[in-house]
Amino acid sequence: MDVRQKVQEIHLVAAALKETGRQINENLSALSVEDVVSLGVALRSVLAASEPTHEALKGRVRLAALAEILAEAGKLSGTHNFNAPDGSRCSVQIPEAALQVAKSADMAALIPVVGEGTFKTFFKETVIYTPREDFQERVKSETLSDSVRTALLSVVEMVEGTPRVSFKE
Repeated sequence: MDVRQKVQEIHLVAAALKETGRQINENLSALSVEDVVSLGVALRSVLAASEPTHEALKGRVRLAALAEILAEAGKLSGTHNFNAPDGSRCSVQIPEAALQVAKSADMAALIPVVGEGTFKTFFKETVIYTPREDFQERVKSETLSDSVRTALLSVVEMVEGTPRVSFKE
């Protein structure tokens, strides 16, 4: 197998997909919903088929970028840009490593071991509040003064979900 020939084939397929996609987008209203669903499934299968190769390519570029960044800056984080002869570009950003608490950590059990003062020296507490699932029903049914009800309602907002489209074979 000549891998360079296969790369050229991918470039030709990509160019054909771009042009075909542009033409379909210009005339999308001419398609029935059934045609759109069928096309969506076909495009999803193209994406799924190409994903393993795409991930492998990204892995190869990540390693190359890491080597370049290490050689240039002497560290394991930074940004490196690659430019291909055909004008294609790729930028790889490798963030600095950061500490985080392990998901399996029992922080409450750690406090008595190290002491509360030592614990607060090394960790900050972050509190996140989310409305309970029955928030709306409770606000309506609980006996609350108008000022309390207003205060509760002033700190929440309704966020509309984004409709999701999923194509399946």
